Amino acid sequence: MAFDASVLSQIPDYAPNVVKAQSEGLNLADMINQNQMGKLKLSEERQTQAEYAKAKEILGKSDLSTFEGQTRAAQDLTKISPKLGMDFMAKVQSGRSAENQISLEKLQIADAQQDALVGALDPIVAQLSAQRSAGKEPAIIDAQAKNLVIPALLRLRQARPDLQGVIDKFQQDPQNRTYAGILSADQQSQRGSQAIKDRIAQMNA
Repeated sequence: MAFDASVLSQIPDYAPNVVKAQSEGLNLADMINQNQMGKLKLSEERQTQAEYAKAKEILGKSDLSTFEGQTRAAQDLTKISPKLGMDFMAKVQSGRSAENQISLEKLQIADAQQDALVGALDPIVAQLSAQRSAGKEPAIIDAQAKNLVIPALLRLRQARPDLQGVIDKFQQDPQNRTYAGILSADQQSQRGSQAIKDRIAQMNA
């Protein structure tokens, strides 16, 4: 059936403009959505500001000098905002990881130093102990101890400049130039070396 164009003239002027109505309806809906989004963003911003204010109060009252205090603060933060709690704990863990790495490096340096001391004193103790077992007089053994330990410490000072402070402190005590003093220092160095190695193993674990 052919379209009769004359029907267009029969449509009154007050008839609804469907296209215009749809366009205006979409514009209105868009305005409503923008208004709602604006209110939502404003509400979110207010909530975020309130959370930050509470977080600041919590951190201000917390003891952040210990890991236990930091953990409690993270738990309190999580109660007001899981994200804030997780972010704070992530920073705590990152900081502790860096601190542990520094501590581990310091222990490894101390371990190397203790090993160097033990390595210098062990042969002297072994030689003096053999002389004592052979029945030599204590005075003779002490004289031999002085003759052995002074050049040994000089060689150690040259090989390990980082041990200068330790060597100076060791030489300040006259007892450390006797068999008993060297034996005691060697035993202490061995115990210290083992304690450091145990601590390193714990940290690595």
